Amino acid sequence: MSGENRDRYLTIKEAVEVLRALNFNVNLSQMRRCATERRLPFFRFGKSLYISEAELIHSFRSMQVKAVRNMRVGGRSRLKGVVQD
Repeated sequence: MSGENRDRYLTIKEAVEVLRALNFNVNLSQMRRCATERRLPFFRFGKSLYISEAELIHSFRSMQVKAVRNMRVGGRSRLKGVVQD
């Protein structure tokens, strides 16, 4: 089996960099809080936390969708330029 389907595991700092590259405005303290609150799937190896890159992106996109849905008021968006489903 080739290594093409293998997922990459990131440290918290690397996860912040990946999300910033995808235009998510996050910082290190926010990522640590998300991990502490168990809003992110992670595992611990020694004292370090590691997050699957694919699961990280999926989790943040899900949070983004929920946030946009929560901004709707009476079927209309409070944000200008938000495309409705």
